[in-house]
Amino acid sequence: MKKKSGFTLIEMIVVIGVISITIPTIFSLMFLSFQSQKRVKALASVKQSGDYTLSVMQSLIRQYANSIYSIGDISPVNQICSSAGDEAVEPLYFKDDTDHFFNFAIQDGRIASYSGTMVYYLTPEDVVADDTTFSMSCTRLTDFDPPLVTIDFTLSVGQGKLRREEKATLRYQTKVKLRNL
Repeated sequence: MKKKSGFTLIEMIVVIGVISITIPTIFSLMFLSFQSQKRVKALASVKQSGDYTLSVMQSLIRQYANSIYSIGDISPVNQICSSAGDEAVEPLYFKDDTDHFFNFAIQDGRIASYSGTMVYYLTPEDVVADDTTFSMSCTRLTDFDPPLVTIDFTLSVGQGKLRREEKATLRYQTKVKLRNL
């Protein structure tokens, strides 16, 4: 008797069944991986922008601010957080050693640093700063403590996108002490 080489019908049906189960599983895992990758990219973009913005704001306040005013006028009447128990909310104007003012605010959905006539954007165009959550305030507990500035803002990316994996939002909050003078 001659031995037949090849596959039987049963073997072919089993192989087709196994392939029809594994291929959709592999594609769904790849799709989930791509979605996760987009989400991570969006979160990384917001985190990088937020960390940079917070770092710049902290260093400018720590290194250059020596007093805080309610408006950009050097009049002593406008100085705030200068004695114990003082509290104030934005807008805060910081005066440096050369009697120039700088402050931070939201402009065109971005956090900006204003110094004289210069405007420097701290966040990129694709990252949106929520102007309803941006706030700065200062307090001074005792006359021996420097003023404490509280910074609070929310950044997000992908606001116009439909897919939720392309959207990300992070809230930043910190306190910065002015240097003792």
